[in-house]
Amino acid sequence: MTEIVVGEEDRGKAIEVVQGSRVLLRLPENPSTGYRWEVETFEGDALKLQTDTYQPPSIITLWAGGVRVVDFLAQSSGTVLLRLRLRRPWDPEDVARAFEVTVHVTPH
Repeated sequence: MTEIVVGEEDRGKAIEVVQGSRVLLRLPENPSTGYRWEVETFEGDALKLQTDTYQPPSIITLWAGGVRVVDFLAQSSGTVLLRLRLRRPWDPEDVARAFEVTVHVTPH
């Protein structure tokens, strides 16, 4: 199984993956600020959300941030717009940043 890692540098891009691949979104996050990446939308059945986890930094220091890892399985062919927002859960109107990437899933 192929893993495609997508990060900040891929913002706004279109990526192509083969059906059966894993798409790992890795975005910097610092929960001590109250802001957290949340998947806002992905429609269709081309991608299936597997996990959404936070990885703390390897060296814990005051106010150190880690990485939000969102793992998708490319389960069928199609095109999906993935949209995430960095926001505080209690204040949906306060969006610090947005992230979008278009994923094209092709048959093997």
